Amino acid sequence: MYGKISASPDEEPTFTRRWGPTIQLPRSKHINQEPSWRTGLTTLTYTPPEHGEISILLSEGDAENVKKLLGTET
Repeated sequence: MYGKISASPDEEPTFTRRWGPTIQLPRSKHINQEPSWRTGLTTLTYTPPEHGEISILLSEGDAENVKKLLGTET
């Protein structure tokens, strides 16, 4: 499904799409990034506690910003 990931500094990241509810995205310390077979895309995969594995296919140009949104401060 296509949508937008966003967060303000004091809120949890959310995934919004045109139709359907907004989904809260949990944060995680470890986020893996792997290239996709599709040119210009990459896959972020992470496993936050109590949520199972989450994979996100996105453009290579957006990957670093999304990793910052989904990561935790150490």
